[in-house]
Amino acid sequence: MKTKEVSILTSLFSLLWMSCVNSEYLFTIPRRLRGGSNGAYCLSLRNIDHDDPAGYNCQVTLSLLASEENITRVRAIYGFYSSDTDWSQCVNFDVPSKADQYTASVTVQIDGKELFTHEEKVNVWIAKNITLIQTDKPLYKPGQTVKFRILRMDYNLLPLTNSFELITIDNPGGVRVMQWKNVDASKGLVSLEMKLSDDPILGTWNIKVHGADETYQSFKVEEYVLPKFEVKITPPAYLLPSSPAINAKVCADYTYGQPVKGSLTMKVCFGRDYYGSYNPEQQCVDIIETNFDGCHSISIPSSKLKLGVQNYPIWGSLKINATVYEAATGIGLNGTSTGPFLKNDPLKIVISDESNSYFKPGFPYKGKVTVTFPDGKPAPNEAIRIKADNYYIDDYWSKEFITDASGIINFSLSDLQSNIHSLNLRATAVKYEKNYDTEYEPYFRHMSTPTDYRTITQWFSPSLSYIYIPTIKDNVPCDSTVDLDVIYSTNGNSMNVFNFVVKFGDDVAYIVKKEVIFDGVDVNLDILKFNAAEELEFHKKVTEATMPTVSQIPVSEPEPVIEEEIVPEVYTPLVGGGDEGAEVQEEIIVPEVFNPLGVDETTEGAKNLRKRSSDPANESKKRGHFKMPIPIKTSEPEVTVLVYYIRQDKEVVATSLKIPVESCFKNKVKMEFVSAKVRPGEGAVFNLYASPNSLCSVGMVDKSVNLMGGAHQLTPEKVLDAVRKVQSDDHYHSYWWEDYEYCTIKNSKAAESMSKSHGFSYGHPKTKDSIEAFRSSNMLVVTDAVLETRPCSEASPYYPIAFRSNYDNPVELLIVANADVSKKVDADSNEVTPRLTVVRSYFPETWLWDLHILGDDGVLSVNTEVPHTITEWVGNSLCSSSKDGVGVSPMIGITVFQPFFLSFTLPYSAIRGENLPVLVTVFNYMTECLTMKVSMKMTEDFRIQSALGAVQKMCVCGGDSKSAKFHIVPLKVGEIDLEATAVSTEDDNTCVNQIISKEGIGVQDGVRRKLLVEPEGIPQEYTKSFYLCPEGSSLSQVIDLPVAGNDELVPDSTRAKVTVIGDIMGPTLSNLKDLLKMPYGCGEQNMASWSPNIYVLQYLTNTNQLTDAIQDEAKGYMRIGYQRQLKYRHHDGSYSAWGDNEYQNSTGSTWLTAFVVKSMAQSRTFIDIDNNDLDFSMKWLLNHQSEDGCIQSVGQVFSNYLKGGLADGENVGGLTAFALIALLEAGIDRNDPAVTNGFICLEKQQTNADTYTLAVMAYAFTLYNVDSPKRGQIMAELEARAKVPNPGQKHWSQEEKERNKTDEGNFYWRAPSAEVEMTAYVLMANIAQEQVGAISQAQPIVQWLTQQRNAYGGFSSTQDTVVALQALSIYATLVYHGGMDILVRVDTQNNLYQTGINDSNSLVLTTWDLPPQTTLLNVNVEGKGCAMVQANMKYNIYKNEEEKTGQPSFHVKVNLYKSVSDINNCKQRTIKICVRYALPNFSNMAIVEVKMVTGWIPVKSTVKELVARNQIQKFEINPDNVDFYFDEFDSKERCFAFDVEQSDIEVSNPKPALIKVYDYYEIKDSVMTLYEIKTICETEEENSEQSKLYWLFYDGYSQGILPTEESESEPGSILTCPVCTEVIDVDSEEFKKMVCQAEAVYKATVGRSGKYSIKIMSNFTSEGKIPLQIYVKQVMSTQCQCSMLGDTESKALILTSPSLLDTEAKELILDARSTLVHWSDSVEKSVNKMLTKHPNGC
Repeated sequence: MKTKEVSILTSLFSLLWMSCVNSEYLFTIPRRLRGGSNGAYCLSLRNIDHDDPAGYNCQVTLSLLASEENITRVRAIYGFYSSDTDWSQCVNFDVPSKADQYTASVTVQIDGKELFTHEEKVNVWIAKNITLIQTDKPLYKPGQTVKFRILRMDYNLLPLTNSFELITIDNPGGVRVMQWKNVDASKGLVSLEMKLSDDPILGTWNIKVHGADETYQSFKVEEYVLPKFEVKITPPAYLLPSSPAINAKVCADYTYGQPVKGSLTMKVCFGRDYYGSYNPEQQCVDIIETNFDGCHSISIPSSKLKLGVQNYPIWGSLKINATVYEAATGIGLNGTSTGPFLKNDPLKIVISDESNSYFKPGFPYKGKVTVTFPDGKPAPNEAIRIKADNYYIDDYWSKEFITDASGIINFSLSDLQSNIHSLNLRATAVKYEKNYDTEYEPYFRHMSTPTDYRTITQWFSPSLSYIYIPTIKDNVPCDSTVDLDVIYSTNGNSMNVFNFVVKFGDDVAYIVKKEVIFDGVDVNLDILKFNAAEELEFHKKVTEATMPTVSQIPVSEPEPVIEEEIVPEVYTPLVGGGDEGAEVQEEIIVPEVFNPLGVDETTEGAKNLRKRSSDPANESKKRGHFKMPIPIKTSEPEVTVLVYYIRQDKEVVATSLKIPVESCFKNKVKMEFVSAKVRPGEGAVFNLYASPNSLCSVGMVDKSVNLMGGAHQLTPEKVLDAVRKVQSDDHYHSYWWEDYEYCTIKNSKAAESMSKSHGFSYGHPKTKDSIEAFRSSNMLVVTDAVLETRPCSEASPYYPIAFRSNYDNPVELLIVANADVSKKVDADSNEVTPRLTVVRSYFPETWLWDLHILGDDGVLSVNTEVPHTITEWVGNSLCSSSKDGVGVSPMIGITVFQPFFLSFTLPYSAIRGENLPVLVTVFNYMTECLTMKVSMKMTEDFRIQSALGAVQKMCVCGGDSKSAKFHIVPLKVGEIDLEATAVSTEDDNTCVNQIISKEGIGVQDGVRRKLLVEPEGIPQEYTKSFYLCPEGSSLSQVIDLPVAGNDELVPDSTRAKVTVIGDIMGPTLSNLKDLLKMPYGCGEQNMASWSPNIYVLQYLTNTNQLTDAIQDEAKGYMRIGYQRQLKYRHHDGSYSAWGDNEYQNSTGSTWLTAFVVKSMAQSRTFIDIDNNDLDFSMKWLLNHQSEDGCIQSVGQVFSNYLKGGLADGENVGGLTAFALIALLEAGIDRNDPAVTNGFICLEKQQTNADTYTLAVMAYAFTLYNVDSPKRGQIMAELEARAKVPNPGQKHWSQEEKERNKTDEGNFYWRAPSAEVEMTAYVLMANIAQEQVGAISQAQPIVQWLTQQRNAYGGFSSTQDTVVALQALSIYATLVYHGGMDILVRVDTQNNLYQTGINDSNSLVLTTWDLPPQTTLLNVNVEGKGCAMVQANMKYNIYKNEEEKTGQPSFHVKVNLYKSVSDINNCKQRTIKICVRYALPNFSNMAIVEVKMVTGWIPVKSTVKELVARNQIQKFEINPDNVDFYFDEFDSKERCFAFDVEQSDIEVSNPKPALIKVYDYYEIKDSVMTLYEIKTICETEEENSEQSKLYWLFYDGYSQGILPTEESESEPGSILTCPVCTEVIDVDSEEFKKMVCQAEAVYKATVGRSGKYSIKIMSNFTSEGKIPLQIYVKQVMSTQCQCSMLGDTESKALILTSPSLLDTEAKELILDARSTLVHWSDSVEKSVNKMLTKHPNGC
């Protein structure tokens, strides 16, 4: 570094010093001050020279000048009068509250005469406030409510009550989905919550508290099931190449602490996670244990994993995967373990000491060697050699020790001479020295020799004066007093004044002065707990002749030391240590003018304090001792004690000590349950203890939640770690530059004599001295005494190397939450007495989440009731007090348990009439066996099908579990209650040869669970809606509610209801959550769950009808919709149906982005929207506006009618109009250039466009300019196209689409979605912008629209719902005047229902459930106002009515196969579904909804693969069905297949399940069909030859088709299906067996059109190929699907029985006895060869 640069960097202060008074002083102040705190400096004065013998006046003036503003922020004057000649005190002052670098100026005057003046730079830093966020759980399921609390406090743990400016929640994409502004925090704690949508973005979400102390807390949103138990793997502690075996242990415990019994599978592997081609793959060993009883230990020879074997990885880690299957239920849970890593160090050795690597001559150096195994555990009985030496001396010290039980060796060096400046310590494990000879042993077997090194340096004093205080190792209690043992060296005649400066954290707390007179007794080393056995042994080196000897090394001067003047010094240490790039400051040693010893510099024999003294009288060779009590009154984690005194010759003798303080709170919080273990549902009492009037939060969650991961609890450790982060500035200050300057001055004369041709080093300090005590205490010091005396190495030449002189290393603290401690249950202690059975039904994940205020005594007892979950609940309490601050209790737990209990295993739902097995598992944790009577409570809702009836007996021994299986047949549709009880009884030989518990007789448990029962068949639903306005008189309406005929109608499936409300928006207000019974799985569809809430709130606000309840509900759904929509956002701010880069969606959609922009902008009035993100999306939309003003069509739209006239690629009027509507409704000024240019584009559009485009354009022009001539033309054209189906009704339709008259005649026909939407646009064009006569023009349109509504408040699909509700809300605002008073009566055949409606209840929905046989209603409305009346009918049918109503919209084929992925698993199937569009052109976006057969669930991995292969666009797995999304279907068949697996519920005769395919935007275009899965596991059919043939044929996706069954309610029908296959191996033995066993082998033409679908051409027999030429009809169950029997004619081989061919009736029955194979030349040749040419071929 150049000299000029050094000058610039180091000239950071000016030193103004003069000595007008002959006195000694030492002034010290913290290097960095905490802003806003009560700071302190300390001043020591000695030998004060003053005029008045009685005393003197002293004044200290301290000023702090802000560097940037040049303003004095602090001016503190402190004065006192004293007669003490030796005075010390710490003085407080207020530290500025602004962080900055300040110039600190201090002036001390004695009797008005200046003692000294000094200026220095000090830094003021601000301790940040602490914000803590706690969620009730670490992770959440979709649809759950996120609950959280926020606490803000300062570094003293005092709560801050000022409000929070902004609190937000961001989704994983970083988009804000919720925010709170100006949240009141006057109580100290803030409690908030947010409900998640049913389909949120999965991943990590963040709660953020914004402001100066921005903080965030993350939580996860996942789809999960709480585990019943936890699998824990204990791998080997460490791995070495020489390990003979790998030992591990797997344990599984329930959350309530009991072990799991069952079976275990393990895979143990070793190797790298990533390896190249030259490395072998990981070596693995599989283990199966069928008798698992809570824990299982394994021992695998290392050779099996190739551990340490040549040509196998020499580095890597162990990986263990274990799955435990519960014996009673078969449920399996997995655990994994990675590590340990293979190491070559058998031991780890660490050398440490109590003196920070310093030794003081005359005092023993005490060190410690800690030896551990690679896992960190102590290594006892290990031989360790410890050696201390230095290259430049001939002596060394060495000794071998044996580690104790803790793996520790204590050693000492007690007689180190003052001429030894440093020693190198080395500790080596003896038995591992040269354990492997690397010349002969391969490297992969080599282990390192464990060794550690440490260098210790002398603490220098020219007079051999030292202060020694033994280290305090253990944490001392806060609010305690520590007695320090102070040992000091003395010359025997001294009286010294010791000053103890005590710092709590970074703040100076106080100073204590103690006068000590040596009593003449030399202290024995015993006080230092010196042990001769720990002393290293002295040895002489054997040196070479060239090595310097001790005699060659000067004893008194170990290095050449430059003779110099005796110079007292003013010491100014380095200030700074700020961030990188901060100015560098330094300490400077300035020579004084006078001699501190009073000896003239020319006097012979003058002593240089930089050298070791040679005067024996001046050396300190004796030791004194005294005790010093230090009060510890802080919660800071560390207390620093700086100790110093000034000798008579002005040498400062100093040391420092760090005292660790245990973590504690002033607010002592304790939470405890009176009982640590309770039974489910019992009362529990917990007590809270804290400071009086504290506000306490309590949180307790199911331990199962914690097993899922996360650190959401605020534990004492976590809170205190957060405090530690802000209690210390954590800036490291380097003293390199000060040392450099120090040696520069010492060696300046020698340096000046060196050559100028190259650089030179001024040397460096070889030892430490008293300045180190101030440095380690982080204190600046100014003194005229001699503080620095350490020698420097001599100056030497060098070639400069660029370097940095200052570093800042902020220290990061790791927050570690304390581990939860599971409380094991002692089964022996459970004394059980008979009691009333408590039926358990309450199973939350979060139990307690409450706030409590304690009274004046600081105690609160809370009575509560524990949930019914058998588990351990864990949590704690956090309390806040304005006086004593924040306190946190340790984590506690309460176990909810009983020595035995039962649990249900149920499916999500069942079909009426199914034979459903209900599994009831009994767990017994008593010590002896129990005879259990397990009963299922009988109700009229189901019947017991089991041969054993409703009661079963079993013997359940201690620590075991058993299951009773009740086969029930549900008889009632809806939710039914299932209640089971288990009671222990007197033994009746049920328990054979077992010890029966007498005490346990009479114990019992009960559980009630609900089961959803659905009707069989295909569901049908329709709604008839009427908006009736009597206008002050009376108005009647007849409503017909027909259902299917008796032969098609499923009994008891009819459900009719009538709803009445006094507002046209009423049905929507009553069902904001589910306006459509449809999935919301894409970006466009989700808008239907969001946008209607906007229009509802706008309407209610405009009509002053908005209530808090409706507002909260609507806002909640809007927030959820907003969350969902962000899933479909692209990185550029646009939106598309599937989201960013899904299914080749590389860009967003201009149409959908416009829709989202409009909705977001309108939502801002009601909920918080990320405005920056909204602007980003709007910018993207406007970037796609062409120069002619038209909006470009970008991205995909999945609705044909939404595309309007864009099909030809030229007419962009519809899209531009839609975008302009969005911009205008979003609040864009109509004079904005983008809007103006857009309407220039629309002006050019033709008025002969399609009706949909005209309708959208009409509304756009109405918003822009209602008087526009273009609007007039469009409205006239629309009026000409209007349809008037009935008097008083008007609507618009698509001319190009001919209406299906058959559909219109259907009693539940509803208008297409496109007609609803375009009619709604025309309605808005008529009523927007306060047009004259708008209401009268709108009434017929409104009447038609209201009749198209569904039962849930919406319409058919998403877009028609959104637009129509917007239109109706505008209309409702226009017509609302109040003063409603009407009476509504509904007459049925046998009942009368009536209600009155007025202004107070006009928004209340009245619902009447009608008798099942109701088919006709008479509605009468009279009075003033209007009423919305809706009649809804639901029922199920056995067959699809599509067969009656004409051509189906879709053609659907369903085949079932044995699982492609697991062919030998009888509990898994592959479902293959093929769909094509049966109408002209192609469909809109379509959904294939597959309902699960009871007891079967989808294999999620196989469903996900469909998306990966681009076979589907998206899927949604619901509890009982799977929705598959397709962009469109056309005439080409699209097939996809996925697997289902049988759950734990094995239904013996499950009812068929429904598959529905429908056009999302034209719901009437739909097809429904049934499929069924036959359970064959553990039946004869599973292993029968006929069954085996079903699985033989495989064509990539297809295997032999499983036979399916018809419903048993159709007697005489065909019960099974034929086997069909497209591809077969004609050379296989299976094909040969199939042909040879067939009674008839027909060659036929199938798939024929006309009356006869099959032509049998010939029969292959042993006598030859016999021609037949028979035409027949195929007779096959309607539930069967066979691709060869479709609409395309083809040839097939039919293997069947002759009895199935009826030549008279001309019918061929195709059932399970029939097999159809696609015909080919190879098939015919093979059959010919087996049957005709070679009759013995079979």
